[in-house]
Amino acid sequence: NEQATKKKDRIGCFASWHNHQIGTDQEGKKTVHGPDRRNIYYIEIETSTGNFYNIHNKQLNSPITFEEANSDALVYESGYNGIFVEPTDARFNKHGDPEVLIHQYINPFNGWVGPRKTTNFIYTAFNSNTSEWYIPIPILEDDDPGLTSLGAFDKTKEKDVPAVMVSRGSSVDYFDGSKSSTGSIPSFTKNNEKSFEAEFKEFKGWLDIRNPHKDGRLMVLDSFRGTEISE
Repeated sequence: NEQATKKKDRIGCFASWHNHQIGTDQEGKKTVHGPDRRNIYYIEIETSTGNFYNIHNKQLNSPITFEEANSDALVYESGYNGIFVEPTDARFNKHGDPEVLIHQYINPFNGWVGPRKTTNFIYTAFNSNTSEWYIPIPILEDDDPGLTSLGAFDKTKEKDVPAVMVSRGSSVDYFDGSKSSTGSIPSFTKNNEKSFEAEFKEFKGWLDIRNPHKDGRLMVLDSFRGTEISE
């Protein structure tokens, strides 16, 4: 977004650490893959040179080692308490600072045997005034969101704090983002007028905004069959 970012030649990248663990699949075969993703990292890739940088413009090695990532690119340390994290949506905000929507979940099953269970979505962004990342802000209001949910920013709006959409079961909940009266801490409030119920036959494949402009539409993939639902 050339109007928003101060780094027109940079690609911002968020990632989590995928801890390969030994488990079994649905057929009982051994696997080293599992939905165990920890920590959130951020780097920027300079398109003209291919160089990697962290948020403070320190050049990093390529490839980045695990130790270097923890030292120079760590955004959020999730710990090892059984709650895992992965970035689901990201962008440069209108101030040119990176922001990210993070999916928190647990894995009540072994490996890929069963679905992951969403615990929350959290938000953070880089605060250029303090040169630090915000402490992640929880978005959902209930304690048991259910099985795997999907989340995305509403990219049709340019605000200090983005609106967030979260699909859960047969509903899509819309949360308005704002800052506190002191203008420092982001927060999210559910907008009942923009939230809606929908009939999904099976697990949804993805949730995103297509063509992010004032006439943009919400795209919900129902089992990758391409079912469209207007915003």
